[in-house]
Amino acid sequence: MIRLTEEDDLSEVLSLAADFFRELEIACIQELLETYLYKPGQKDYVFLSCEDGGRMIAFVCYGPTPLTEATFSLYWICTGGSYQRHSVGSALLADVETRIARQGARLLLVETSSTADYAPARRFYSRHGFKQLAVIPDFYAMGDDLITYGKRCPGVRGKAAHA
Repeated sequence: MIRLTEEDDLSEVLSLAADFFRELEIACIQELLETYLYKPGQKDYVFLSCEDGGRMIAFVCYGPTPLTEATFSLYWICTGGSYQRHSVGSALLADVETRIARQGARLLLVETSSTADYAPARRFYSRHGFKQLAVIPDFYAMGDDLITYGKRCPGVRGKAAHA
């Protein structure tokens, strides 16, 4: 079941993130999640949770990309180890795409690392129609490039994004 993340999910989201991400990344997820949960009316971040039998198994964070017209960013997507390769991430992504399409989205962006640990993420994005748009060498650290992927949202025509 996919639903909006609630305050009671905070520790489970962070616990799930701890299985995959570094301490600095978890701190960022926590900051965005707390903004989402505790700043009513904010429109920068949306968190969705996926549960199975009342247990948190995956989450995603997305939002409109600042200073753009109808562009959204997928900030984090994370599926618990035993649920990977069972279409949970695909279902979360499809839910995000449906939600942003209702908001008139024309482009969905995601950034990831070039390291071997992130190869499964890069394959996931490619399988779901994302195209590699840019690479910034040594962005995160020496030998760890930033790779930006993008996907056009179907049926939406609009002006180019503004930086």
